[in-house]
This record gives sequence, structure tokens and C-alpha cells, in this order.
Amino acid sequence: MAAVMPAAAHAATDYRKRNARRLQLVLLGLLALALSLALDVSIGPGNLPLADVLRTLADPQAASPRLAVIVWDLRLPVALMALAVGAMLGLAGAGMQTILSNPLADPFTLGVSAAATVGASVAIVTGWSVLPGAGPFIVTANAFVFALGASLILFFMTKLRGVSAETMILVGIALLFTCNAVTALLQYRS
Repeated sequence: MAAVMPAAAHAATDYRKRNARRLQLVLLGLLALALSLALDVSIGPGNLPLADVLRTLADPQAASPRLAVIVWDLRLPVALMALAVGAMLGLAGAGMQTILSNPLADPFTLGVSAAATVGASVAIVTGWSVLPGAGPFIVTANAFVFALGASLILFFMTKLRGVSAETMILVGIALLFTCNAVTALLQYRS
């Protein structure tokens, strides 16, 4: 019994060290993210010094109106949108890799990207929109709806059968080739 206690204490110490290391890596990553965001806002046609950008981000009232407009109204929204889109793509990729238990899985493997291509091609070639009133977002709307439809088809075809990840990949590849054929047909038609 006495030999078990030191092993448990050693395991607890290792666990705390690993968690402290993970916390350090997360904080380092957040710092790198904040620095790259500030660099992204400072780089561009306005040629803004990084120190001025940081001061404007910290206190927008103290900055000149020109600098405040460039940083807060023009560059920061774009940089934050890029950050959000990158985070969402990373989460989607991690989710797909987890579901398939394959670190190489991506939307191209399952035909989701090919379905989005079909939706965009339909909008470009025929001008038809799956969402009425999409207006200038017709290509984006069609691509999203077709990708969502492919995801639902894939989900229901594999969930109803209770299939494995390998079968899901095969269904996705069949969907990929089908969508590629439809895209080629639309290209030929145009």
C-alpha cells in the first residue's frame, strides 16, 4: 500500500506539470494571435506604425479621426472576420477528423466541397437561386445550401445504416464524383 501512494503522488505531479505546460501554450498562442491581429490591422496602404495602431486600439478617443476610422471602421472588422472564419474552419476540420477518426479527412474527402461547387456553378451558369431574394449573395447562398444538403445526405445515408467511418468515406467519395460530374456538365453547358 505504501508503494502505491508515491506512484499516485508522482502521477498527480505529472498531471499538474502537463496542465501548466498546456496553459502556457494556450497563453502563448493567445499572445501570438493578438500580436498578429495588431500587425494585420497595421499593415496596408495607410502605412500605419504598429505603436499607433496599438494606441488607437487601446484608446480610440485619443487617436486622430483618420487613424480611428482606418483602424476601427475599415481594418479591424476585416481582421476580426478573418479570425472568426479561420476559427470556424479549424473547428470544422477538427470535427470532421474526429468523426472519421482520420487526421487527413477534409470537406473534399466527403464531397461537401464538391457540392458547394455545384451550387455555385448553378448560380453562375443558370442564375437560379435556391433561396429566393438572395440578391447579390446568390452564389454564396447556393454554395451553402448545396453543401448543407450534401452534409445531410451523407449524414442520413450513413446514420440510417449505422455504418463505419470507412463506409462514410466511400459514400462521400461517391457523392464527390457525382457532384464533379454535375459540375462538368454545367461547365459544358455554359
